[in-house]
Amino acid sequence: MAAGSVRTVHGELTVARERSNGVSAMGGTRALLERGEELARIAAAIADPGRVLVVEGEAGLGKSAVLDAGADLARAAGARVFIARGGLLERDFGYGVARQLFERPLRAAGVARRRRWLSGAAGLAAPVLGLEAACDAGAMEDPAFAAQHGLYWLASNCRGPGSDRTLD
Repeated sequence: MAAGSVRTVHGELTVARERSNGVSAMGGTRALLERGEELARIAAAIADPGRVLVVEGEAGLGKSAVLDAGADLARAAGARVFIARGGLLERDFGYGVARQLFERPLRAAGVARRRRWLSGAAGLAAPVLGLEAACDAGAMEDPAFAAQHGLYWLASNCRGPGSDRTLD
């Protein structure tokens, strides 16, 4: 892919940059420079729930700043935004990113909402999130599959009826 290009592939959004980060500090706020195309693609993904957003590039190119701006766009559109960042520590920590993604919203949610989010198959995700399991996922034939299945349904339940519009 060419440096600084943005393209959509089979419903997946890819944003790749291989140039300076384009971020400058101005009066305590961060302004993104030369990121209009990337932000437009993010805004399009927000407007069309179900799209996948992939941002890739070398360290220091401004990916985090673009994603932070995208999260602000999503919040302004009324979406609930869950955030996790993969790093070296998560490499050896199974489900570390998933735990980052869901831990804060689950703890902040009221009891009724948390119960709704973890209902049904989503309860299979509880053990990998450090929560009390409603059923014993370890007794299943494939506990890793059970955890992944539970995380899928947790994400779905967070977005389901009675939830705010969710971007996860």
